[in-house]
Amino acid sequence: MNIIANIQARMSSDRLFGKVLMDVKGRPLLSYLVDSIRQCANIDGLVVATSNRSEDDAIEEFCRNLKVNCFRGDLENTANRLLKSAVSKNCEAIVRVNGDSPLMDYRLIDKGSQLMRSGRWDLVTNTQPRTFPHGMSVEVIRTSALENAEKHMSVAYQREHVTPYFYDHSQEFRIRSFTSMIDFGHLNFCVDTEQDLIRISAILDGMDRPHWQYGYEDIIHLVSGAIN
Repeated sequence: MNIIANIQARMSSDRLFGKVLMDVKGRPLLSYLVDSIRQCANIDGLVVATSNRSEDDAIEEFCRNLKVNCFRGDLENTANRLLKSAVSKNCEAIVRVNGDSPLMDYRLIDKGSQLMRSGRWDLVTNTQPRTFPHGMSVEVIRTSALENAEKHMSVAYQREHVTPYFYDHSQEFRIRSFTSMIDFGHLNFCVDTEQDLIRISAILDGMDRPHWQYGYEDIIHLVSGAIN
C-alpha cells in the first residue's frame, strides 16, 4: 500500500501570517517537521501541499531548497488540494499533517500508517478521541474514501479541515482510532501565536540531541515543570 505524508501548509494564517517559514533557532519552522517525517519507516514519500496563491511561492521555494516535493492547489478547499496531491502521486492513502506542528513525533505517523496497512480502514486517526497533544495529530486517509467524502462536503468548514465530514458521517466510513495510555489532549505543541513560537524555541533549547529523537512523552517530560 503506497502511503505518502502530506503536510498542509500556507503562509496566510489568520493569527500569525507566514508562521510556517518563521525563523526558529536559525531555521524555518517547517523544516523541523520535514526532518521528523523523514525519519518515518512506514511511509513511501513526503509532499508539502500548499496553495496556488502568490504568497505561497515562498513555500514552494522552501521545498525546492530542501528537495521536498511540493503540490499547489486551492487555498480554501484543503480537502480538494490534498485529494489532487494524492492522485498526482498515485498513492492509496495519505497522512494528513499540519504544517504548524514542528515537534511532531514521527513514530505516531508510523503507527497510523501501520494500522492503515493492517486493515480496510478509510481513516486512521489519533484525534478522536484526542489523547495526544495538539501538534501530534495524525490522520491517515484512504484516497478513495477522501474522493468520496470530498464530493459531499457541503460547507466550507468541512472542505477547510478535511476530516470533519468523516467524523460527522462515521457510520459511512471505517474509522480506526488509536490513543495514548495517558490523556495528554489538553497540551498544545502547535504554533498559532508569537507566544507559541517562543515556547517551541524554549523546548528546543532544552534538547541535547536532534529534535526528532524525542518522542512525544520525552517532550512532555522536558516541559513537565511548566505543566505541573
